[in-house]
Amino acid sequence: MGRIVIPCEKATKDIIPAVKVLLIRYLNEGGMTQAEIAKVFDITTADVNYYLHGKRGNTELTKKLEESEEFRGIVKEYAQKVLTKKEETYNLCILCSYARRKILKEKQLCPYEW
Repeated sequence: MGRIVIPCEKATKDIIPAVKVLLIRYLNEGGMTQAEIAKVFDITTADVNYYLHGKRGNTELTKKLEESEEFRGIVKEYAQKVLTKKEETYNLCILCSYARRKILKEKQLCPYEW
């Protein structure tokens, strides 16, 4: 018997929080207030504060993603798009997919592979 694989379900528990830590940090460093970041992510300012101060998403996975200069560069580029308001909506799937495939070397298929 086979198994059903839902990459997004796993990602919401570990990869997405780790990616959000980096992205929120870069947005904050780029001049966005915690209230503005909260609005972009549709979360509370308290949540943003938790991400910025390591109370949320601060895991070994976050550290592993931070170690990749290439990944940091991609996240910074993504943050720059948000800071310059280049788009109306932003899809985090690209960052998650990249982290899963390139950094974590996962083999699971994702419709947003790039």
